[in-house]
Amino acid sequence: MAEMLHDVFLHSLVDCVKLFPFLFLTYLLLEYLETKKGDRLNKVLEKQSKYNFIVGAGVGLIPQCGISAIVSKLYSRKIVTAGMVVAVFLSTSDGALPILLATGSSSNVVLPVILIKLFVGIVAGLFVDTVLAKGFRPKPFEQDEEQPQCDDVSCGCGCNHDNANGIVKPALWQTIHTTFIIFLVTMVISLVVHLIGADAISAWLAGLGFLQIIAVAIFGLIPNCAVSVMLAQFYISGIIPFSALVAGLCTTTGIGLIVLAKTNRNWRENVKIIVTVFAFSVLTGIVLYLFGF
Repeated sequence: MAEMLHDVFLHSLVDCVKLFPFLFLTYLLLEYLETKKGDRLNKVLEKQSKYNFIVGAGVGLIPQCGISAIVSKLYSRKIVTAGMVVAVFLSTSDGALPILLATGSSSNVVLPVILIKLFVGIVAGLFVDTVLAKGFRPKPFEQDEEQPQCDDVSCGCGCNHDNANGIVKPALWQTIHTTFIIFLVTMVISLVVHLIGADAISAWLAGLGFLQIIAVAIFGLIPNCAVSVMLAQFYISGIIPFSALVAGLCTTTGIGLIVLAKTNRNWRENVKIIVTVFAFSVLTGIVLYLFGF
């Protein structure tokens, strides 16, 4: 038991150490944009705020987990719409695409996955920003009375109020905080896999049949960058069908959910975003299943 805990701890630590530089650069970029280019960024996003979800679905296709983190934080500052967050979450593929490409599944798997996730992201984003718009207040560029104002040093919103202090310190602190949360999540996942066994998990998934879509979609919600890689490996091994793979990859947001929960104080909005992403993911998987995929 002690040896297993040591292995899990070491493996989780190594994964987080690899992720740390990328997270730091992501937060550093955000701090730079907010302190140096904040007004210009707001004006650019405001001009195309009606089409945030299309931009989100497009940039979410970039195969890495930082996009979802960036958009989650921008949403917590009410700079982008909820539709853009949903679109990014649904289109994000993280590390699955490189794994699938490495197996030679370029045209028959990777391209359909990309096109489906892009389409679902746009449709879901449009749905959120139109039909569900009233459930996400305030809209970008409107004043939120419940949100602390960034001219108050004690507001606790995480903004860099004193530009004289630079952008490195706040970026480093946010990186450490987020990395610690990811480390805990990775530890839990690794412990579950070690205790239950990868073969047992694979056999359980293979025996679920139609319910695989829901199970894999729930599995995809785990806020960890390794989840999409595991789903790709499950598909390559023949454990899950294409419909379940797409459903799982649609709910996979990398570290986006962690950043959203950490930066956006309105938990009701966070729950609505997660439920919307999950619903569209399962619906997409069911449609693909009914068409024999």
